[in-house]
Amino acid sequence: MPVLSYVSAPLPLLAGARFAPAVKVPGGVRPSGSRLTGSDLGLLLLVLDGAGMANAPNVMRLPQATITHALQRQHPGRIIAALKRLRGTDIMLGANVMPAVVAFDHVGRGTDPRYWDIKLDRRVVELVRASIRATQRIDIKTDDLRSLTSRYSFALYGRWLAMLAGEFPRAEEIGLRAKRPVERTIEVKVPVEILGEIFGYYTPLRQSEIERWLVTKAKTCAIGRELRDAGVAADIVPLREEATGRIDRLVIMLTAIGTKGLAYLQASQRHASILAGNRRERRLAREKAAI
Repeated sequence: MPVLSYVSAPLPLLAGARFAPAVKVPGGVRPSGSRLTGSDLGLLLLVLDGAGMANAPNVMRLPQATITHALQRQHPGRIIAALKRLRGTDIMLGANVMPAVVAFDHVGRGTDPRYWDIKLDRRVVELVRASIRATQRIDIKTDDLRSLTSRYSFALYGRWLAMLAGEFPRAEEIGLRAKRPVERTIEVKVPVEILGEIFGYYTPLRQSEIERWLVTKAKTCAIGRELRDAGVAADIVPLREEATGRIDRLVIMLTAIGTKGLAYLQASQRHASILAGNRRERRLAREKAAI
């Protein structure tokens, strides 16, 4: 079987989807999707890559060899755990709330799967087929996909790819005036209230969680290094309220990285310059207010 080098994903999904743990229903059997990872979402994209060929009951067959080649994942127990988290996750896109995965099973001898039969929601299959008809698809390198283990890295990278295709959520509100920027670089200021639309989550994060998971300076934040491995230089810094010290918004700076590394150095210098300018502006504002 040929090695799968690219995964094709629906543009609307990358541009605007949010992922939320399914609401618990008395007597319900859906597992929890609260620990969803970027690797789980990479598996979802691999499923959606072939969902256009799903059969009548919306079941698509995914060979284990494809998962191994594309995502370098082959341990059945870990794949089952990922599919369970996806089964416990809702995709929120526009007015639709759709389960990421409805059911799954594997075909093979004993615990050694040869194929995974994955049942999808009808609306998810329709989304994939509509994106194919409208040619609203984005090809993602599987090498890049493997590096996105954090769900926040995955979502931000998806928004970045969608932005390069001319789509980005809340573009005017966050100061993104030019779509498809020639320089393949953006700087946006995102209010805390709409961070979920950029980072693909639904339940609001606490201030401490924003600090740990979304601010690239924090050692616990994976976004900077994971997007760098996927070809994007990322710097995210917080802007705080002067009175309370609470994070009011995040400045997100993204720049495409060249294969020779020079563009990354240029991007780093640019981002550092922006950060320094931001610090100077805030200092001058404080000094002016103290007069």
